[in-house]
Amino acid sequence: MILDLAASISLAALAGLVPISIGAAPTPPTEVERLESWPEISTKERREIELNVQRLRKARSEDMEEEAVDLLEAAGAACAPELLDALGAEKKQPVRAKIERLLTAMTGPEHTRLLARELDDSSADVRIFCLRRAARFPDETLRELAIEHLESTLANLEKKRRGSRPEEGYAAALFAASTGATQGLAPLFAHARDDWKARAEELRAALIATRGPEASTIVIGLASADDPRSIEAALRMLWDCGDPDKGAKYAAEQLYHDNPVVRMAAVNALRCIVDGDPVLEDISVFDGIQLADAWKRRM
Repeated sequence: MILDLAASISLAALAGLVPISIGAAPTPPTEVERLESWPEISTKERREIELNVQRLRKARSEDMEEEAVDLLEAAGAACAPELLDALGAEKKQPVRAKIERLLTAMTGPEHTRLLARELDDSSADVRIFCLRRAARFPDETLRELAIEHLESTLANLEKKRRGSRPEEGYAAALFAASTGATQGLAPLFAHARDDWKARAEELRAALIATRGPEASTIVIGLASADDPRSIEAALRMLWDCGDPDKGAKYAAEQLYHDNPVVRMAAVNALRCIVDGDPVLEDISVFDGIQLADAWKRRM
């Protein structure tokens, strides 16, 4: 338990000298008007969008591609249905990447329910994109749907059904966590352990929705006591899903770990859970020892 926080040591001077990376803890979602339909457009506008999507897919020059992109960007979210269809049909990865960049630019928190409607699409590329994009904007109203999709996706992967892809398992777990479903935590653990650098931003954006004692218990239970990497992964997940009781207690225990990387992950967990401060990176061994010692005196 946390003891005498009012008498805690100020780390402001030291923290001010340390570069902050990965950013502050994700901002809790604010009230958003979730749309139930894409923008209405005329038949003429739809035909123009279809034409420009085809120009993008078949562009033989940079000028042709840039013109198509500019016109599609100007049309905004009204392009999304046609771009999603194109994403499912496109075979060339570089072109799919361009379509995904456009879709990312024109979708936001207001579109989570519309993206969720695509989870039964026949294309894994469409499903994976929509899962990962919707997961960036936590929407607890989609929790039941997210759990169902996660369960079916993991079942398909286990049975090695045709068309099932491991990346969809990750994306489905990410989406589930973003709705507050703790069922997404266990499938995400290996990614937090093995691929944190590439996935940290979207993991943190989703994990914050699960914050609480249940999430802390699950994550702590996934860590192996004799595996520093798994302890570090658990601590990193606790940055955003940890609670002030179980999460903070576990982090405090890891301040005494022999591995300096684990100790620093514990310091960051306590910063996030107890003080709501951002994580610190690129800490020297000396500064890491000082930070850990200061937190030992606080806890």
